[in-house]
Amino acid sequence: MLGLRLKNHGCFINNLLPDVAGKSGLISFIIEGRAEALDDLCIHWFLEHHLQERTSTQAIFLLEEEYLYTHVPNILLPYGKSIQVIEPQNLKNKLVALASELMEYYQA
Repeated sequence: MLGLRLKNHGCFINNLLPDVAGKSGLISFIIEGRAEALDDLCIHWFLEHHLQERTSTQAIFLLEEEYLYTHVPNILLPYGKSIQVIEPQNLKNKLVALASELMEYYQA
């Protein structure tokens, strides 16, 4: 029974994820950082399906712009200084804006 649940769970997750096969307008983002942090990101339930390349110090993901600027900043923020976004610059800007909002909130 447990094996059946896990098998169905995978189908459920796949139905939640956007289908990027053959889509145009995908954006890559590059992250460098500590191996442990990159390991975590590369097995994240959402990001693992968008992983294109991984080295010991870098991971490259490819996904739709909508998700890159809405979901990804919230996924990356908890990793703090253990990772660094190399590109795109707009993703860096979103992280700065998100961190600034949190700072303002907690200073109030």
